[in-house]
Amino acid sequence: MMAYRFDFAAVFQHSDLLLAGAGFTLALTAVAPPPASPSAILGAVSRAWRLPLLNGLFGVYVEVIRNTPFLVQLFFIFFGLPALGVKMTEWQAAVLAMVINLGAIRRRSSAPASRPPRAGSWKRPNRSP
Repeated sequence: MMAYRFDFAAVFQHSDLLLAGAGFTLALTAVAPPPASPSAILGAVSRAWRLPLLNGLFGVYVEVIRNTPFLVQLFFIFFGLPALGVKMTEWQAAVLAMVINLGAIRRRSSAPASRPPRAGSWKRPNRSP
């Protein structure tokens, strides 16, 4: 049996960078969800109201985002958009990637709530005295 001794000295030397990264992550987590909500709501409404064009567009959007790794999405936004002439900071790219990703996730998770209940699914509970 081999014994391994973990050495966290290198990690602790850069604890200021780790704390800055944690702060960045917490700020991103607080800022990105509210702008993602309108796309999720619009996607759920298009599904509930059976709007074929919007529902199809949101379906493609959700499937593309769900089937693409988040890191690839982030790279495309951070490196691809500036190549097309769209200039943005690291913060703006991170927020945009999170908004796009969360919009798709929220639309997908709200899909069951936008469907009408099936017949017989609203049964009264059996209350015995």
